[in-house]
Amino acid sequence: MKANQSQSQSDGTVVEQRAQVDGLTVFVVSNKVTVPIHDNSMPTYEETVDIHAAVTTNLNGTGRGDGTGLTQAEADQASGGN
Repeated sequence: MKANQSQSQSDGTVVEQRAQVDGLTVFVVSNKVTVPIHDNSMPTYEETVDIHAAVTTNLNGTGRGDGTGLTQAEADQASGGN
Protein backbone atom coordinates (compact mmCIF):
# COMPACT_ATOMS: atom_id res chain seq x y z
CA MET A 1 0.00 0.00 0.00
CA LYS A 2 1.37 3.42 -0.90
CA ALA A 3 1.89 5.87 1.95
CA ASN A 4 -0.59 8.38 0.52
CA GLN A 5 -3.46 5.92 0.03
CA SER A 6 -6.55 6.25 2.19
CA GLN A 7 -7.58 3.30 4.32
CA SER A 8 -11.01 2.12 5.43
CA GLN A 9 -12.23 1.13 8.87
CA SER A 10 -14.55 -1.85 9.31
CA ASP A 11 -17.58 0.45 9.19
CA GLY A 12 -16.48 1.82 5.82
CA THR A 13 -15.20 5.15 7.17
CA VAL A 14 -12.20 6.29 5.14
CA VAL A 15 -9.21 7.54 7.14
CA GLU A 16 -6.10 9.25 5.86
CA GLN A 17 -3.68 7.85 8.46
CA ARG A 18 -3.58 4.37 9.96
CA ALA A 19 -3.13 5.95 13.41
CA GLN A 20 -6.77 7.09 13.10
CA VAL A 21 -7.98 3.47 13.18
CA ASP A 22 -9.02 2.89 16.79
CA GLY A 23 -7.45 -0.15 18.41
CA LEU A 24 -5.08 -0.96 15.52
CA THR A 25 -1.88 -2.57 16.75
CA VAL A 26 0.52 -4.31 14.37
CA PHE A 27 2.41 -7.39 15.63
CA VAL A 28 5.16 -9.41 13.95
CA VAL A 29 5.23 -12.98 15.22
CA SER A 30 6.69 -16.32 14.25
CA ASN A 31 6.23 -19.91 15.33
CA LYS A 32 7.72 -23.28 14.52
CA VAL A 33 6.16 -25.30 11.72
CA THR A 34 6.74 -28.96 10.94
CA VAL A 35 6.52 -29.67 7.24
CA PRO A 36 4.78 -32.96 6.47
CA ILE A 37 6.57 -35.82 4.78
CA HIS A 38 3.65 -36.48 2.44
CA ASP A 39 2.39 -33.86 -0.01
CA ASN A 40 -1.25 -34.55 0.89
CA SER A 41 -0.75 -33.69 4.60
CA MET A 42 -1.00 -30.30 6.26
CA PRO A 43 1.86 -28.63 8.14
CA THR A 44 1.76 -28.74 11.95
CA TYR A 45 2.08 -25.38 13.72
CA GLU A 46 3.33 -25.01 17.30
CA GLU A 47 0.84 -23.31 19.62
CA THR A 48 3.35 -20.81 21.04
CA VAL A 49 4.51 -17.79 19.08
CA ASP A 50 7.52 -15.53 19.44
CA ILE A 51 6.76 -11.79 19.32
CA HIS A 52 9.35 -9.74 17.42
CA ALA A 53 8.59 -6.31 18.92
CA ALA A 54 11.94 -4.91 17.79
CA VAL A 55 10.52 -4.91 14.27
CA THR A 56 7.56 -2.69 15.24
CA THR A 57 9.35 -0.42 17.77
CA ASN A 58 11.11 2.81 16.75
CA LEU A 59 14.52 3.60 18.25
CA ASN A 60 12.85 6.16 20.54
CA GLY A 61 10.52 3.46 21.96
CA THR A 62 7.34 4.47 20.15
CA GLY A 63 5.41 2.20 17.82
CA ARG A 64 6.34 2.24 14.13
CA GLY A 65 3.66 2.91 11.52
CA ASP A 66 2.22 6.13 12.95
CA GLY A 67 2.23 4.64 16.44
CA THR A 68 0.36 1.47 15.48
CA GLY A 69 3.29 -0.90 16.00
CA LEU A 70 3.52 -3.01 19.14
CA THR A 71 6.35 -1.58 21.23
CA GLN A 72 8.94 -3.60 23.10
CA ALA A 73 7.59 -2.17 26.38
CA GLU A 74 4.06 -3.32 25.51
CA ALA A 75 5.32 -6.79 24.58
CA ASP A 76 7.28 -7.03 27.85
CA GLN A 77 4.23 -5.95 29.85
CA ALA A 78 2.00 -8.48 28.08
CA SER A 79 4.46 -11.30 28.78
CA GLY A 80 4.84 -10.38 32.44
CA GLY A 81 8.12 -8.57 31.95
CA ASN A 82 10.11 -11.58 30.78
